[in-house]
Amino acid sequence: MSELITVQLLQLPIDVQLRTSAHHDALTREFQVIRAGDPDGTSVPHRLVALMDELTERYFGLGDAQRSVFQKAVDEGRAAIDLAFPVPPEVVPAVVRLVELMDEADEYCRAGANLLTLAAPAEAVRYREWFCQQFVDQMAGAGPLAWPDYVAAHPIDALEALSAAPTPRDTSTGSTSRWKTLGPAERPTLIVEGSLDLDTAPLLRDALQDLRANGAETLVIDLRLVGFVDSVALSVLVAANRRFVEEGAAMTLKVPDRIRRLLEIAELDGVLDISDDG
Repeated sequence: MSELITVQLLQLPIDVQLRTSAHHDALTREFQVIRAGDPDGTSVPHRLVALMDELTERYFGLGDAQRSVFQKAVDEGRAAIDLAFPVPPEVVPAVVRLVELMDEADEYCRAGANLLTLAAPAEAVRYREWFCQQFVDQMAGAGPLAWPDYVAAHPIDALEALSAAPTPRDTSTGSTSRWKTLGPAERPTLIVEGSLDLDTAPLLRDALQDLRANGAETLVIDLRLVGFVDSVALSVLVAANRRFVEEGAAMTLKVPDRIRRLLEIAELDGVLDISDDG
């Protein structure tokens, strides 16, 4: 590895970093599931996750000290922090590729009806532009530009914020009408039949969102009559489960042995709550 150069991130906004990181983690989890169903390796989810894996392997450990300093600032309730990252010059091409792929990921989220994670909001887009540009510029010899100064020079106008906003989903057809729901609103059981694939995954996503919006606190999804589940549907289940858990609710899958094996292969048996076939 080449001699390290120190990149300074001045007045890094802790609240913006936390929100941006949470969105990125949610998107990555969904993309990891979709990647499993992309044998050609050409999709945006596959390429983005592959790049993240590459960066983790090549530069493992370089940001450990900075993460500790950042967490200490979070624990202390600070609003901003200065961080210094010693990095090799060869990180620049990877950073440029990352920015390009994150832009593609936003377009993928806006266009894809099969994702629960939305495109990054305008604030997150502006933040990652600043974050990554600091590495590119400073590695080329420029001085650091603090976050408040960058925001002042690159304000987010109303039109940009509107263009980054997600398109509202169409609920006019009634998303839960395809499958039967039993039990009270707070403890429903959704009985799913047929195939869960690219065509039906959006219906599953809408059904789960509607059930949660209608007060579901403990949801059982009965998949025993499902004959096929693809990676897109798995992505919907993982994202929905995450949202249920984050909101203090619970989601359990009732699955036959063949789907349980699929979840085990995808390493989701430790992520999703799975009950017996009985």
